[in-house]
Amino acid sequence: MDPPPDEVLMLELVRATESGAVVAGRCSGHHGAAGTRGDDRGPDRDRAVAAMRARLADLGLPTAVALGRDRPSGGAPACIAAFGLTRGTPSAGGGAPAAFAAAVVARSGAVRVPPPGEHGLVLAVGAGVHGAEVGHPVPDILRAVAAARGVRVADLVVACVDTAGRGPADAVRAAGARTVVPAGGVLEGAITAACPTRPVDLMLGHGPAAEAVLVAAAVRCLGGSVQFRTGAGGLRRTEDLVGSGGVVFCATAVVDGTLLRGVRVRAGRVITRSLTLASAPRSARLVETERGLRPDPDAAGTTARATDGVRPWPVRGDGLR
Repeated sequence: MDPPPDEVLMLELVRATESGAVVAGRCSGHHGAAGTRGDDRGPDRDRAVAAMRARLADLGLPTAVALGRDRPSGGAPACIAAFGLTRGTPSAGGGAPAAFAAAVVARSGAVRVPPPGEHGLVLAVGAGVHGAEVGHPVPDILRAVAAARGVRVADLVVACVDTAGRGPADAVRAAGARTVVPAGGVLEGAITAACPTRPVDLMLGHGPAAEAVLVAAAVRCLGGSVQFRTGAGGLRRTEDLVGSGGVVFCATAVVDGTLLRGVRVRAGRVITRSLTLASAPRSARLVETERGLRPDPDAAGTTARATDGVRPWPVRGDGLR
């Protein structure tokens, strides 16, 4: 079944990612580092992924692929829709809580489905930046970005996501640029780098290939570009990850970050904040949704879930603030 028009699709994707974020948000922080470090198949993540899968099936996308878990039907290397939970920046104790519940639909059916467990280095830049190659030394990358921005390397701000002590932050600082650590991991860092109203020029970080697909979808909608380099030296660019056709992307925050506030539960109400992006025509919208909660005896580990049938509040503006 073909997806509905973009305006309808974006709101329905919000419903799907909200469902996953609410489940993940209610579990986040309850099990210490072992339960929140972003394990792909922890029980909490399983419930959040199942919630998103059910919503996308209701939308008429029953073959949507859970990135990092599924393979598309027939073993094809790509699909029309994919979704997943992304990880935040690891804490001092080694934990990396879920940061976003995200989904992407590519009308060309070109969302790449990487092998589970594949990791690599992700580079994301905004529109108009050329010559920055993820395989080049960090100083060369920074000089290319600085030249495109018309500034000195010392004026650059780089979002760095370090994992297992092998991130690029030390090399970035040694080259003279400033670094910031995005609480929302590679997805948040990439979006801030691609958005012209944010004070970040570049994102460099290690992450799963599954997250690189979601990053490519979001950055593509903002006019930027993404490169993903695996440990074996394989290189994939934006079009390799999400194709060249129209893309619709949505992410709902699980925990607080610089882009969005995370899930809030107050007096029987749950409040979520989501970002929707589309590539053609290009649009960026922030959506805040408030829903009631009702008892849900079938939801193991939780005491309530969002009720159905409550539409998001009107969009607050057409751009990122």
